[in-house]
Amino acid sequence: MCSRVINSPPERRSPVAIASGGGYIDKVREAQLGLKLSNVVCVDAKGLSLKPDNLHLTTEAQVQLGLSLAQAYLSNFC
Repeated sequence: MCSRVINSPPERRSPVAIASGGGYIDKVREAQLGLKLSNVVCVDAKGLSLKPDNLHLTTEAQVQLGLSLAQAYLSNFC
């Protein structure tokens, strides 16, 4: 286990780049993925399976996203 997880300051973040939607999705994703802040690592959800509404992630995709978030945290903050 990462010893820094327990004493981790709240400013460490792993936002998720949106994977679906309409309108300005490309501009929003560009801004999210281009974010250059210390202690922030963006995890991309594009390519994960969507429900039939083509907006929300399936349960399996949510599990995969959770694993990706955990890996991003461990790789960047531990």
